[in-house]
Amino acid sequence: MRSLDIPKSYSKDDFQLTNESLKDTYKDFDLMPLCTERFLLSLRYLISCKLIGNDAMVDQTIMSSDYRKLEIDEELQCLKLEEISSTKIQHAAETLSIYIKHENWKSSLIILKEILHEIMPSNIYELFRLAKSVDDTANLIKDKKIIFFLGNTGSGKSTTIHFLSDLKRIETAPFAKSITRCITPVTVYFKDIGAYGQDSIILCDSPGFGDTNG
Repeated sequence: MRSLDIPKSYSKDDFQLTNESLKDTYKDFDLMPLCTERFLLSLRYLISCKLIGNDAMVDQTIMSSDYRKLEIDEELQCLKLEEISSTKIQHAAETLSIYIKHENWKSSLIILKEILHEIMPSNIYELFRLAKSVDDTANLIKDKKIIFFLGNTGSGKSTTIHFLSDLKRIETAPFAKSITRCITPVTVYFKDIGAYGQDSIILCDSPGFGDTNG
C-alpha cells in the first residue's frame, strides 16, 4: 500500500468531526453484529473522540483516557482476528496498528477512512440519512417559489446563496471541494434584505458536480 503523507496542520475540521457526525457513527455500529465493519466503525468513533474531546461522546461510560485506549486496543485486536482476504487491506490494518500504538490519531483516521472505503464503498447508513434529508426538503419546498442552484464543485453556489440571503456566517472551501452534501433550502424574506413586501423565496443549494460528497 502506498505511504501516506500526513499534513502536520490537520485539525478536527479537516475530518468533518462534529458532535452530530460522532452520534451518527455511534448509531451505525451500535446495533451491528460482530463483524469487520463494526470493528472499523467502532475504532473510528473511539479515535474521533480522542481528537474532538470527551464532551462529544455518546456513550458516557467511556470517559477516562485509559479506558478508551483499552477499548481501542480491543477493537483493533478483533479486527486482526477477522479473516481479511485483501492484501491491501491487511497492510493497511498493520499500518493502522502502528499509528494507534504511537497514538497518532489523525493518521489513524486517514487510514481508517481508506480501509472503510475498500470494505464499504457505499455507506448505506449515510445514504439513508441523505434520503431522509431529501424527503424532508421536498416536503418543505413543495408548492413554493424556489431558485435551484446547480453547478460544478467550487463554482460558488453556497457562497452566492449566503450573499443573497445576507447571512453573516459563510462556510466555504479554499479549493474545489463540496461542503454541501444534500439539497439545502434557505428561505429569504424580502423585507429582511431591504425589499418591500411580505413575500419570500427559497434558495436551494445542492451538492456540486465532480465529487461524491453528496
